[in-house]
Amino acid sequence: RTGRNGSETFIEVCGTEQRVAVNPGAEKNNLQIRDKHGVRTECHQTVMDRFKDAFIRELQVFTDCVLDDTLSLEDALQASQVCYALTLSFRSGQPVYFDENGNIIPPNSANK
Repeated sequence: RTGRNGSETFIEVCGTEQRVAVNPGAEKNNLQIRDKHGVRTECHQTVMDRFKDAFIRELQVFTDCVLDDTLSLEDALQASQVCYALTLSFRSGQPVYFDENGNIIPPNSANK
């Protein structure tokens, strides 16, 4: 959140024959400046500058879910399982797999 150019938030999906990157830079627009100082682009100054609308929408949806009781315990359980799997993957450096029932398949299991 303290990056000089605002934020380096992006997603990259790598396959066996192709790589796709969505929003790989923190550019504010498509303007590129080339002069005696080099090549540069205008970037967002803060995380809030870049994601203000997304944060507002996230708070609106969260508030609606709380006030209208639109989420179930199953939704919360699934979100927790995904967060747990992300943590396992981050710590191990390996992908985490789920079975058809949404349960995490233990590492080194033959049924991936």
